[in-house]
Amino acid sequence: MNDPWWKTRLSELDALPYNYDASEYVEGQPGWNVDHYDCDLPSESPGPPQPDGPYQIAREILVAYQFPDPSRIVGYFNQEDSLQGRNMVLEAKFLGIRFTFGVRVSKVIDDEQTTKDGTKTNRFGYAYRTLQDHWEIGEMQYLLVKHQPTGRIQFQMDSYSKYDRIPNVFYRWGFQLLGRRLQKQFAQRCLVRLNEMVQERMRAN
Repeated sequence: MNDPWWKTRLSELDALPYNYDASEYVEGQPGWNVDHYDCDLPSESPGPPQPDGPYQIAREILVAYQFPDPSRIVGYFNQEDSLQGRNMVLEAKFLGIRFTFGVRVSKVIDDEQTTKDGTKTNRFGYAYRTLQDHWEIGEMQYLLVKHQPTGRIQFQMDSYSKYDRIPNVFYRWGFQLLGRRLQKQFAQRCLVRLNEMVQERMRAN
């Protein structure tokens, strides 16, 4: 049986560098689109994350990249690869046409933090950066935060980006016209979908 189409594309990503140097982004510098989104997920008992609780469920969904709306974007990767440094082929639908882009996980966050007042939080998430031939340059970060004193769980999305060179004039015009709206729709849908998926799996447990 032939490998699925994305296997070939994924293998090509190993040789691709990031399409920008991270030092190019300076917070507050004009020219970048900077976004933050967040929502509350179902809470759980105070204290560290519970096995099979909403924090753990959301964590598994994040690692599997199942929270984006598959009608807009689907991520393909090798399940055996570690999360840090993982390459992903993102299949996006834009203007009725299918496109593929490469990203690489550049950072993994998995820790417990204690604030000055002694409050503890658990964090899990990761960020990926764009690779050569992507239409944008930038980074997207997905982060879960559990507040141990209350059991509150948040999902946070942070990104910075700007358009890269798009050779095709038609695609460049369309992306510049609609790209920001699509970015915001993508993020809002991720928030809703992750919440729905966590609740659905909690009911099934």
